[in-house]
Amino acid sequence: PEREIQKKWFEAQMELAREKKLPIIVSEFGLSPASGDGAINKASADKWMKLLNKYNISYFCWSLSNKNESASLLKPSTKKTFGWKSGDLSTAGKYIKKKYLARKKALGKKA
Repeated sequence: PEREIQKKWFEAQMELAREKKLPIIVSEFGLSPASGDGAINKASADKWMKLLNKYNISYFCWSLSNKNESASLLKPSTKKTFGWKSGDLSTAGKYIKKKYLARKKALGKKA
């Protein structure tokens, strides 16, 4: 319940900023609980990204690391610091890459 209240608060603040024509960027969001571990919640992430995409708001997903937790976008075995292949990505990494590429395609030349 507390997490849902927080989400509703963020959405309300975002709407208020939009009404005032203020710039908005989501500097961090995750696919898992705030601890960085636990189950990946794709349904919640899909809802959040759909809202952000609707209003063309930029966003960054947490966490670009290889830590052994569900929030990490890289597998723990990944040692590279750039040039990642699909095999280097965790489940969360593959999911968010797919979402980012879909957004880029949808935006076309505006991306």
